[in-house]
Amino acid sequence: MARKLSAEEEQVVRQLANGLAEAERQQLLADLADCTVVPATEDGARLQFTISGYQRPPYHGQHSYTVGGSMEDADGTAIGVNLYADENHRILELELIRWGDGPLLKPNWSSFRVQY
Repeated sequence: MARKLSAEEEQVVRQLANGLAEAERQQLLADLADCTVVPATEDGARLQFTISGYQRPPYHGQHSYTVGGSMEDADGTAIGVNLYADENHRILELELIRWGDGPLLKPNWSSFRVQY
C-alpha cells in the first residue's frame, strides 16, 4: 500500500540531496515533495517511489545517486543507505542494506551519516 515517507525517511533523503550538484538536488527535492512510496520487501528495506503525474519510462536500469549513507540497526549492525534514480534521473528507490545476518530490525535513523 502506498504511503508518504516517514519524517525520518524524508530527512535522510533531504540530507543525501544536500550532497548533490544543484540541478540534481533541485530535481530530487521536487520529486520528494510530490511522491509516495511502496515497500518492496517485507522488512521495509527497499522503498519504491511513485511521483505524482510522472510516467516512468520502460525499465532499462537504474543508477545510484553520487552520495549514500550509513546508520545502525537496533542491534548495532551497520546499515548501508542507497538512493537510486531511473534513467531520467528521477527518484526511484531507497534501499537499506543490513550488513549482518537476518532481516532489517529497526533502523536507528538518528545515527544516519552521509557518505560521499
